[in-house]
Amino acid sequence: MPKRVDAPGHVRRVAFDDPDLLSLHERFAKQTHGCILRNDLAWEEYWRWGMDDVTSAIYFDGNDRPSGYMVYTIREDIMNIKEIISLDMEAWRGLWKFIGAHGSMVDAVRGDNYSSEPVAFWLEDSDIKETIRPYIMGRIVDVRAFLSCYRFAPIKRDECLTFAVRDPILEWNNRTFSVCFNRGGGADVVDGPQGRTVELDIGALTTILLGYKRPTYLARVGRIVVDEDALTLLESVIINEKPYIADYI
Repeated sequence: MPKRVDAPGHVRRVAFDDPDLLSLHERFAKQTHGCILRNDLAWEEYWRWGMDDVTSAIYFDGNDRPSGYMVYTIREDIMNIKEIISLDMEAWRGLWKFIGAHGSMVDAVRGDNYSSEPVAFWLEDSDIKETIRPYIMGRIVDVRAFLSCYRFAPIKRDECLTFAVRDPILEWNNRTFSVCFNRGGGADVVDGPQGRTVELDIGALTTILLGYKRPTYLARVGRIVVDEDALTLLESVIINEKPYIADYI
């Protein structure tokens, strides 16, 4: 557990419906790739199990502003972390300082995390047991609507790609979609072929847009058909981040 972590703020335990906690998750979701926005029903599901001994705690920075939180239990000398989020590195350090302060109370710390968070890298002793397991299946139900809302990476000049999508289940997805990317990171779905073509099925498209595998890998294993120029453009517009989905664990 962390022994020498410095942070100028403090951690305070709060109620499940504390406005700062709800606001923190919304702010975190909007700056994090793929995070689910929680409405009242989602929060109700989140707290449905084990509320009797679950604790939520918020980190307040040196200016007393909330910037991170964690949800955890302590049972049988084990701290189980259900969720830990931070808006910046100060909050990350502050929450791990709080975890480290429990060193005399617990024998171990366990928790669920998403796969791109480098926990071991930041710990003084990275001798941890980490298990990666499939957790959730993604499926795009409406390709046109999804592409219209998707956050692409900014590029140097405006360019277009045409996705020839195969979907054997949903006929409205089984067609071509032309997407024109702009330099600000936005994109427009337009009618008619535009630019080079990427041929793929709905599973490969979901895999790319949700960040599970990169386009270059899928092209190498034959899951997408694309030329080199289109592949280079596709790699540049897809944000290189794993989606953060911590709900329904």
